Amino acid sequence: VDECLVSNVCGAVRCKIWSVTPQMPLTAAEKIMDSHGVDQVPVVSEHVNHQDGGILIGFVDRECITIARRALSAKEFFSFTSEIRREER
Repeated sequence: VDECLVSNVCGAVRCKIWSVTPQMPLTAAEKIMDSHGVDQVPVVSEHVNHQDGGILIGFVDRECITIARRALSAKEFFSFTSEIRREER
């Protein structure tokens, strides 16, 4: 195992990397994960100077997407509740 290289396991032909950009909707990232059977994808910047790929920014996984959805739902709920209270006054 110490002698085994990453290229022995994952070469250009055997491993395809699916990535997302910061401007993509979370649902698009989730669809990529679903269709390729992965639980996380790298987030890369938009292509710069006609490079093949952008610069690695980080990773997004299913848990991040779930947390973001819950946070947005909570924000919408509290905003709605606050609006109702203002109307009652």
